[in-house]
Amino acid sequence: MNSVNFTVGVTGGRAVVNVNEQMDVVDVQRMLSFEPEQIEDLLRTHSGNQAYWEALSVRLRTRYETFRDTWVRKWWAHHNRYGRVISSVYGESKPTKEATQDLVIQIFSQDVAVASRDRYAFQAWGYEVKKSMSVGTQDEYAAQMFKYLNSNQPWYFETIVESQKTLLEEYDMVRIAAERLNSKAFDMGLYTKLQMAKRGNVGPQ
Repeated sequence: MNSVNFTVGVTGGRAVVNVNEQMDVVDVQRMLSFEPEQIEDLLRTHSGNQAYWEALSVRLRTRYETFRDTWVRKWWAHHNRYGRVISSVYGESKPTKEATQDLVIQIFSQDVAVASRDRYAFQAWGYEVKKSMSVGTQDEYAAQMFKYLNSNQPWYFETIVESQKTLLEEYDMVRIAAERLNSKAFDMGLYTKLQMAKRGNVGPQ
């Protein structure tokens, strides 16, 4: 692993970290194994290789946690509001969190018919108008209600779940490789010590 894949600098008192996220396909099983004749070369390069994979793991963890703690929370906060409104339309003024989320899934899933969404939007708009809420016209209300679905890349319920799961999977896979590299370092160190001990036990020929 080339050292330019992971660099650290400090500018204005802040760390500037660059982790190269472009790499050729790596045979992880081969990377995590070693042959005795490779030991000398691996001992020179293993630490840098391990540091890169650990840094990449941290970067992917940050990306996953940022998505989870910002975009996923914002998605649910937006749609839960309308889930609660629809619950009120149906006569449930204080729905449980689980009931609200079930309604969100029913309204904002990919397989929901457009006519069904239009009906939900009309019901929610009518309810809020009766409550003297300033919600604009019916079309304006519907556009706000379905703003995550009306973009060029619609964010349905399934989209948000699959995206979060994919980011978590990517992080976990790289984390596993980074952890196994640590084990490889231990194994190589143990092998080296055993070889040195064997040589120490060999008497004069």
